[in-house]
Amino acid sequence: LEICNYNMLKKKEFLFEISWEVCNKVGGIHTVVYSKLQNSLKNFKNYYLMGPYIGENDEFLENNVPEKFMIAYEELLSIGIKVHFGKTNTIEKANVILVEHLGFSDHVGGIKTYLWEKYKIDSMNSDWNDYDSAILWSWTCGIVIDKLTSNSKDDVLVHSHEWMSGGAIFYLNSLENSKFKTVFTTHATMLGRVISGSGQNLYDVIDEIDSEKFSYDSGVHTKFQTEKALALNSNCFTTVSDTTDDEAKNFFGKKSDVLLYN
Repeated sequence: LEICNYNMLKKKEFLFEISWEVCNKVGGIHTVVYSKLQNSLKNFKNYYLMGPYIGENDEFLENNVPEKFMIAYEELLSIGIKVHFGKTNTIEKANVILVEHLGFSDHVGGIKTYLWEKYKIDSMNSDWNDYDSAILWSWTCGIVIDKLTSNSKDDVLVHSHEWMSGGAIFYLNSLENSKFKTVFTTHATMLGRVISGSGQNLYDVIDEIDSEKFSYDSGVHTKFQTEKALALNSNCFTTVSDTTDDEAKNFFGKKSDVLLYN
């Protein structure tokens, strides 16, 4: 796939890399993203990390809204999406965009309806803290990216880490004649986490599991279906280990396009 070819990647103008752990260190993805900042900055003209706005914190150095984004900023604000621009508090000082999504909350029902009609993601019984807030946030990230790059004639790359960031891909895929090329990375599948967390040996049962039924029985079907839809509908699907790749093959019916080892 062209999107997975490094020589193609480094010619691109924009890369937006989205994770719930940008300026919000709650797990290992934070380390994965930050450890490659030097290469990311070297190979893209415009590289932006995107994360949730959780208030002032030591990881985020907030700046004024860049003049080139002021019109887009005002348009986003008018629909309930507030964007914060700044830098990482690291030696690289990478560009960061943090998104406040709560002002767009009235749209969460419509988003979930769309995901059911388009991808058969069953979020009927999902709740705000466990699913709805994250998918709403990442959907608004997609809207932000679309607005900020409205004048760009080049392809725009969007890299989402884990299902929480996948709403951006779903939104951008919904646009007609989309110029956006998407990458989805899963670091560990939901079903793999459930099986390992129960004390079972994953490889003793992986070939026997009906993934759809098991996801409902385990109460993680909405997240599992979201992961699967992203794996099947992004331009490039990646995992970070051979183990996770085997999980993807069994649970999603698709191995990764590229393995990106941690």
